[in-house]
Amino acid sequence: DLHQLEDLNLRNNRVAVLFPGAFKGLERLQTLDLGGNNLRHLAAKAFQGLPRLCRLYLDRNRLLEVRVATFQPVQLTLGVLDLRANALRYLSRHLRQLPPFRYLHNLYDLKLQAQQPYGMRVVPQRFFQGLSALRSLYLSQNSLSAIPADAFDDLAQLQYLTLADSNGGIGHLPAGIFKNLSQLCSLNLESAGLRSLGPEVFGNLTR
Repeated sequence: DLHQLEDLNLRNNRVAVLFPGAFKGLERLQTLDLGGNNLRHLAAKAFQGLPRLCRLYLDRNRLLEVRVATFQPVQLTLGVLDLRANALRYLSRHLRQLPPFRYLHNLYDLKLQAQQPYGMRVVPQRFFQGLSALRSLYLSQNSLSAIPADAFDDLAQLQYLTLADSNGGIGHLPAGIFKNLSQLCSLNLESAGLRSLGPEVFGNLTR
């Protein structure tokens, strides 16, 4: 019985499936590192039984999607979520399901950069809904071609945002895209492919 376990490192294995109950009994676990495995899908109860989980690393897997039900068991405690270098890709601004991070109200760090092989391409509308405590958001290296004006509306606490290295795709930023980001201290748009800047893009960044 590993009831005292606080950190579990499973990085760089060949894990392709997380069966429901896989982490049962690990009530004290705070950090779970599953980076560098072969996960394509995550079951709704994959992280059940982890009432204290704060940090979840899923980078460098092959995840094709993220669903709101996946994070429901850890939605009250999760602070760091690393989804770098997976296979998340969106071709439409309209989500076919609930926003995946809708109930992660305590998440403060979200990494989504470098989705493989071609990047996220599009940030769907309300994709970041519910992330009211988020302070850092990484979206670089995603070949982004479209970001809706309301993409960051729920991120009132955001301090760091990177949209860098978008392979010339963004073109322009819609007016008011940063309107609710009054706490933003660092914005990285290096090599984002911007061709024009309207007067209403940075108007509300008063800090």
